Amino acid sequence: MKVLVFVNSLTLSRVLLSIMFYLTTVFYPKWIVNQILLFAVIFLTDFFDGKLARQYKVETKAGAVFDVVADVFFVIISFTALIRNNFLPFWILPVAILKFAEFWITSLITVKTQREFKRVFVFDKLGKAAALLLYSLSIVSVLAFVIFPKPTAISLIIVYCTLVTLMSVISSAHRISSCIGQ
Repeated sequence: MKVLVFVNSLTLSRVLLSIMFYLTTVFYPKWIVNQILLFAVIFLTDFFDGKLARQYKVETKAGAVFDVVADVFFVIISFTALIRNNFLPFWILPVAILKFAEFWITSLITVKTQREFKRVFVFDKLGKAAALLLYSLSIVSVLAFVIFPKPTAISLIIVYCTLVTLMSVISSAHRISSCIGQ
């Protein structure tokens, strides 16, 4: 029970840290080190909450939903802050929202069709790659502006956002075709 509470606390901390990332990015955009540290802690809490839940066999459907909601929350709130500061193009936010919506819907369809009611979400390699690219986009954009001159950073971010979009479309097409084929 204590492990489950700890795992859920890690997930909850990601939500609170995401809010801190937003506030730091919007109101203190020059505090780059803080943004990088916050991202690192957010990433680590995401990594360890699932790993600990599996290791100690305290996985729950509610925990799986909470974990994905915390991920979506981080991506949306960090993208919003970075778009506001002109670090990301606006069009990447709808891409992220649509990808997560597709993931949620195709998971529900697959779980229902395969009658695997023990799990909530269905993960696949393409989807994991797309999610990792989306998740990492926040830190990539911050680092691009630190490392490169503004015009170069903008160009690199546009290329990265295009890659993220292509990977999201390919992943979504694969998942949707899998659902149709069931």
